[in-house]
Order: sequence, then C-alpha cells, then structure tokens
Amino acid sequence: MMVGRVIGTVVATRKSDALVGQKLLVLQPLHSSREQDPSLAQGAALPDIPVQDVPMQGGPVENAFPPDAVVAVDTVGAGVGETVLVALGSAARKALSRPEAPVDAAIVGIVDSIRIAGREQG
Repeated sequence: MMVGRVIGTVVATRKSDALVGQKLLVLQPLHSSREQDPSLAQGAALPDIPVQDVPMQGGPVENAFPPDAVVAVDTVGAGVGETVLVALGSAARKALSRPEAPVDAAIVGIVDSIRIAGREQG
C-alpha cells in the first residue's frame, strides 16, 4: 500500500466494461512529493494548483501529468486535495470485488492523520 494526495480526475468515455461507473482519480505519491518538495515532509499543505482541463487530442497532456502520478479507482468517495490510502496490484482488484478488472491501484481509505516518530500530522 501507499499514501498519496489526490491531484486530479480522469474522464474516459471509452474504457473496459469492468471500469464502467468507476471514478478515476490522479494521485501524487507522497514519498515522491516529499523528495521533490521538502515542505511536504513537514506536514505543510499542498500549494493551490489551478484546475485545468487538458484535452487529450492535440493537448499538452504530458506537461500537465506529473511523471510519478498514479491513476487509481476510487472506492471511498475521495476528492481532490485529500490524502488517501491506496491498495496496489491484486489487492486493488480485491478492493473492487472484481478480479477481472484491469486495475492496479484503488483508493481504499481517506487519511485523517499520520503519526510518524512521535509527530502527528493531519
């Protein structure tokens, strides 16, 4: 499992039947974010990121999509800006109760707080 921050959404009108009705969210793994931005390691809030729709056909999607971002199926009703717990691999398919689903990441919890080395964040 990993902890991540929801940074966006994905809309796919054409997809596997196993994904119909599933909400897809873009996550930034927190371990990578901390390496890139030391302020996140201290429990600081994410800076405001402007929301923008990036058209897939002819649009600069590679510039808008962080290189370490992960697309995950949301099973708990998470939203942009929330810190979430993510199941990976076969555990993600189990979280959906759909072993045939082409999913390798599923949001299984919304994090209220994290306690590391005697410091509580959240």
